Amino acid sequence: MYFVRLPEPSGIARIAVLVLKTTVLVVMRPRPLNCRRRHPNVSLQNEIQFLRESVEFCGDKVSDFENTLKKLTDYMKLTDMLKNENQTLKSELLEMNKKIEYMDQLNRSNNIEIVGVPELPSENLLQVVEKIGTSVDYKINNDMVDSVHRVPTRNDLGRP
Repeated sequence: MYFVRLPEPSGIARIAVLVLKTTVLVVMRPRPLNCRRRHPNVSLQNEIQFLRESVEFCGDKVSDFENTLKKLTDYMKLTDMLKNENQTLKSELLEMNKKIEYMDQLNRSNNIEIVGVPELPSENLLQVVEKIGTSVDYKINNDMVDSVHRVPTRNDLGRP
């Protein structure tokens, strides 16, 4: 067994040396934190602070991710809602187009198109229609006709 002669300890260090006679105990007085030589606890405190900052940073990133995920979820819901609305509007538009086509056909159901009648400068179209009816043995009265007009042909592009 080797013995090392240490300077006479004081205070708590003296009590520790007395209790542990068989163990060589070196007790050093703690140095103030502001000294140039770093205290082991300062390093540990720095690591703990670094870990706290890292956990806080990760927590912030998770919060940012949750917010982004919520926004994406909201956008997806809005997109689904708009798709449904778009599909409904397309169906309504198709139905309206069918109704318009049907109404156009109803409006034209009483129309007669007569082709090949020469145009005269001061003609009365109602009289022309009555003469055509007489020529095919069908009497046409004025009250049977809502309106009469000529439709422009490809050759008559200048005529209104």
